[in-house]
Amino acid sequence: MFADLLGIRHLLEAEKLAERYVAEIGSRERLLAQTVAGREEEVVRLTVELESAPPLAISSAAVEVAAAEHRLGLSAGPADGPQASLGGRIEALDVERHRRQHILVTRRDAIEASAVRWPERAQLATAVG
Repeated sequence: MFADLLGIRHLLEAEKLAERYVAEIGSRERLLAQTVAGREEEVVRLTVELESAPPLAISSAAVEVAAAEHRLGLSAGPADGPQASLGGRIEALDVERHRRQHILVTRRDAIEASAVRWPERAQLATAVG
């Protein structure tokens, strides 16, 4: 009633609305703060887990290279040892693969050339022998 007399009723209503808004926003802010805190804990946990884990990509590549070296009968030389770089080992595997491919192609070409002359073998054996 005094607010009506003083002409400040609209100010009191605005203050009540603001207090309700602050209360509503406060509960949402607390919920968001809890969510953020939970996410921060998860980030810290995952960061520690990631830092303590072995580098999977490198170890996986190293395992694949070691398997390929074993399959091709290659091994790191004594000068290289375990310090040989992964890139160098991959390059050596590639060179060995190309070398073996060249040998295979050469043998195949020789077999094809022999196959062409195979019917003549009896005549050649008679001529030589």
